[in-house]
Amino acid sequence: MKRFYCGRMLNDSEPQGVVQVEHSWFKRNREREPITMPESILRLAHEEYAAQGHSQSFERIQERGGFGVMEVAALLADRVQRLEASNDDFKQ
Repeated sequence: MKRFYCGRMLNDSEPQGVVQVEHSWFKRNREREPITMPESILRLAHEEYAAQGHSQSFERIQERGGFGVMEVAALLADRVQRLEASNDDFKQ
């Protein structure tokens, strides 16, 4: 099933997972509540994390505070590049 996340990131009806904010200004100035992101996005990032050879479970990462926001962005970018490369190989 194809999903579009842009514009729906703050949809409270979808399960959420915690993320960490790497930038020190945000760490000093945010409220104490954890920052969340849709779990389905975090699971996509975790799929790439696992594909890169890491064995830590999604649940354990969540227990430790989650991926960092920038880490999620980087993992998703890696996933896009990997999928594009495999798609290019398939076309040839």
